Amino acid sequence: MGAESYADTPRDIDSCLAASRPQSGGWRAHIRVERRLREFFQWVAIGQTETMHASNKPEMPTQGSVTVDVNASAEDVYALLTDLERLPLLSPENVRCEFLGGATEIETGVRFRGHNKARDYEWHADCEVTVADGGASFAYVVPPDFEHATTWTYDIESTGPATCRVTESFDAPMLAMPEIYPGTIDGRCENLRRACATTMANLQAAFA
Repeated sequence: MGAESYADTPRDIDSCLAASRPQSGGWRAHIRVERRLREFFQWVAIGQTETMHASNKPEMPTQGSVTVDVNASAEDVYALLTDLERLPLLSPENVRCEFLGGATEIETGVRFRGHNKARDYEWHADCEVTVADGGASFAYVVPPDFEHATTWTYDIESTGPATCRVTESFDAPMLAMPEIYPGTIDGRCENLRRACATTMANLQAAFA
């Protein structure tokens, strides 16, 4: 259909009825057309209302990051962030980490398990390393093999011979999915952001 003919198409029920109204006779057919047109426009109105309600749903936060300057080389910071024995010293929730599958050092594809505690709640989470770029970036997903896994990333930018800038960030799509999130979702994103701030402050202190 060309643009000219589409522009002439009736857009509301009154216009449609006027366009379909017979000049003489045929009123029974016209009544049937009117009934179908009213049903059609009612169906369109319902669809528009449902779309409007869906678009008005509040977006739930799923990401966060914190950046700090550290008085240490990028290589030294990377070494600390990938040391599973020392890593719990930085985190406000992690209490212990262990390699899985016989691994002994961080590299892409390696899996490890973090044992965590927040107040009276304890849990463990398996992780898989997705980025292991020495002195530059370290990232892992939690849990592995899950389409809505959370990604934790540490980006390190050298700013001098013995200084660097570090950013810890997370992307947790499951925080927007209360129907499948295993814990209490309200306030969890903000808690993770505060945890990032604590981890980065501890990282600074480790090299103070």
